[in-house]
Amino acid sequence: MMITVKDVYDFLDGIAPFSYADKFDNTGLLIGDINDDVQKIMLTLDITNDVADEALNKDCDLIVSHHPLIFDALKSIDIYNPIGRLHRYLINAISFHTNYDMAPGGICDLLAQHLGLLNSGTVLEPIHKKPYRQVSVYVPKVKAESVYEAMMNAGAGAVGNYCHCAFFTEGEGRFMPLAGASPYSGTQGIIEKVDEIKIEAVVKPSLLGGVIRAMNEAHPYEEPACQISDNHALYEEVGYGRLCTLASEMSASELAEQVKEALGAAFVKVSAGDKQISTVAIGSGACGGLFEAAFKKGADALICGEVKQSHWVAAKNMGLTLIDAGHFHTENFALQYLKEQLEKQFPDTEVEISESNDDMITLI
Repeated sequence: MMITVKDVYDFLDGIAPFSYADKFDNTGLLIGDINDDVQKIMLTLDITNDVADEALNKDCDLIVSHHPLIFDALKSIDIYNPIGRLHRYLINAISFHTNYDMAPGGICDLLAQHLGLLNSGTVLEPIHKKPYRQVSVYVPKVKAESVYEAMMNAGAGAVGNYCHCAFFTEGEGRFMPLAGASPYSGTQGIIEKVDEIKIEAVVKPSLLGGVIRAMNEAHPYEEPACQISDNHALYEEVGYGRLCTLASEMSASELAEQVKEALGAAFVKVSAGDKQISTVAIGSGACGGLFEAAFKKGADALICGEVKQSHWVAAKNMGLTLIDAGHFHTENFALQYLKEQLEKQFPDTEVEISESNDDMITLI
């Protein structure tokens, strides 16, 4: 089945809504046509000339990059940079940047998982405070349980220490199928009456896309009747970094070795604090500035991908261990996770990680 750029965009928006992107960022469809067909997708951290040429040679229709291809205002476009190349050869480009860094289930949470850390879910630097969504859907009574289970398994109805929370209301649904309709029940041109259940549940905003997809897949109707509204009784924090714990206490050098091996880095930079480590803060990419937030939340160490000299000094004075594993390595691992998600969602579409996507920094 042929998909479009919009299909991919909408799926990515369900994983990490583009509205979560930081105000300085430039995410979304940066080059191309949202309605273009897509047969082959290439993933990369950065779109370099080499990546653009590889996409052209491999007949890719869409590149999904983490870092934006266009950040600052452009004064000219030529074919000797990736922007001109993609525009000339009609290759679409989507940036999936700070929204993916911050979103629950995004790079920070994946980094904790990849490093074998126990993730508390605590955000180090909240940027957004999003109200939960209230989802109401009307379902034939005989199918209510299957739709309910699909929604709950996708994350609806999870509040604090409870899950599968929902409210059922019985009633009568009425509709008239028109010409061209293929109704689950009823006849074209005749008003149909059905015993229905209204299922209501709260959903974390970051899970809404997945819940709606699961609901639509399980629902028997061609066009399910669904209402979505904000529920301001509950909020989800979205932002940079996470607070985690180690399965067992270790030294700064032991933790640095674990990080280096897990991320496949040639080297890591480390400044040891003044104690053994049990609580760890993490931040993908350029999150060295989170050291103060990490310290205030009780972390013994911060693992990130880019640290300024002043941050090294300040963290040392605090007694906080800092581990810089490199911008590339603290984000590159996530491309494999993203590849698997896209392949599962679009099984007929080829997805590959660019061979030209590599760390530009080498040791001499």
